[in-house]
Amino acid sequence: MASQSPASLQRLRKYSGLGFATGGIMAMLLTAASESAYSGFSVRYDAISRLGQAGSPTGFFWNAQLLIVGILWLADSYLLFR
Repeated sequence: MASQSPASLQRLRKYSGLGFATGGIMAMLLTAASESAYSGFSVRYDAISRLGQAGSPTGFFWNAQLLIVGILWLADSYLLFR
C-alpha cells in the first residue's frame, strides 16, 4: 500500500471531523423530532429507547436515524484512522 501525502491525510481528517459533527447534529435533531412526534412521550419519565419500540409511532423513524448515524460514524472512524 502506497503512503499518502500529508495533505491528503489532513483532508481525510477534516472530512472525518465534518462527518462526526454532522452525525451528532443529526442525532440531536432527529431525537428531538421523534420526541415531539410521539404523543404522550415524556423526556422526564420515559426511556429514550421507547421511541424505537415496536409498534410505537416513531419506531421506524427512530431506528432508521440510529442506523444512518451509526453508518456515518463508522465511515468517519475509518477515514480518521486510515
